[in-house]
Amino acid sequence: MAVMGVSQGKKYGQTVPDPSKTKEPYDGQKIKRLLETLAVPLFTHLQHEIGWLEPEKVRASGVPLSRFDEIDALIDQHIRNELDVPSSLVFSLYHSPPYSQAPHLPWILRKVIVPWIAYWKHRRVCTSFNPSYSPG
Repeated sequence: MAVMGVSQGKKYGQTVPDPSKTKEPYDGQKIKRLLETLAVPLFTHLQHEIGWLEPEKVRASGVPLSRFDEIDALIDQHIRNELDVPSSLVFSLYHSPPYSQAPHLPWILRKVIVPWIAYWKHRRVCTSFNPSYSPG
């Protein structure tokens, strides 16, 4: 954390400004080098993960189907209780480029309900979206 000149808080682990640590100047070339060094091993790892997560291999792993049902129920419970669906729709639609066609929504939601109805109430989630993106 010396790059930012902060320390980790003792109680909650939050970042706290630390005058004893000097900030390092931003070095874009160093970041680029680090990312280029990480790219090949990361993509190789992710490609292997896709192979590990094939349905046949997951079934062969011995994890009981009931465990997947429990995980699915927990995810469903979280979505129902913790997420604000209209805000999430507005956020995801305005934060994805138009060519991605994600999230997959019916035409009426993508072209009418989200941009003309839900947006006005939940526009606070769009404060940082790229203005070149538009629902579409």
